Amino acid sequence: MKIINNRKIISLEELSQEEFVLFDTSPLMHPLGKSSRDFGYSQVVEKIRVIKRNTGFIYQMINKLENGTNFFTIQPVLDELLGGNVYKPPKGFEKGNMGRDSYVLKLRQMMLKREEEKIKLAESFSKNKRIISSIREDDYYSYLENNYKKVIERNHLSDTDKELLFTGLYFAIFSVSTSLVINDYPLFYAGKEIVEREKINKKNIKFFDRKGFSHFRLFEFRRK
Repeated sequence: MKIINNRKIISLEELSQEEFVLFDTSPLMHPLGKSSRDFGYSQVVEKIRVIKRNTGFIYQMINKLENGTNFFTIQPVLDELLGGNVYKPPKGFEKGNMGRDSYVLKLRQMMLKREEEKIKLAESFSKNKRIISSIREDDYYSYLENNYKKVIERNHLSDTDKELLFTGLYFAIFSVSTSLVINDYPLFYAGKEIVEREKINKKNIKFFDRKGFSHFRLFEFRRK
């Protein structure tokens, strides 16, 4: 563990030692601020580097899942991971100078490879029984949904975000030490408010974002 700008940073290996870890979609795809979409054509070499390292992270995740780690997710996250994110080359990619550019061709190959690995990652979650069954029918889910509708709306959480958060809180109230990996400040703000209003033991709930390609930064509950 390291401390950078007063926030704790842990490695993927350290994260795997946590009791129960729930992943959102974004951290499975890229680190905070390092989406491959951030780079234009003039920075294609950097784009290749980002995708290469992120594919390496997916390899590490699959290895952890295959070796019995406590990494979990929910089905809507996997649906987002695989749906609507498949790489499609831009119009005219196969024609003209762009299609002949060796770096752009390499970029295409690597993006297609990453999509293949994302499928393997989803399959690994499923094969190793690391998909948490929906708790939508549980009374506690209904309670949270009815009492914190305005909190969810104020923070503009998607249905997937809401289900992930409520699932994490569900386990936390039963004294399961739960870590949510989210890359999402509004989700943390909503979670923080609910934790404080429900007086959930903060030792049972942690929030992380993915900072760097295999490191995770802890959100801190600030004292009032």
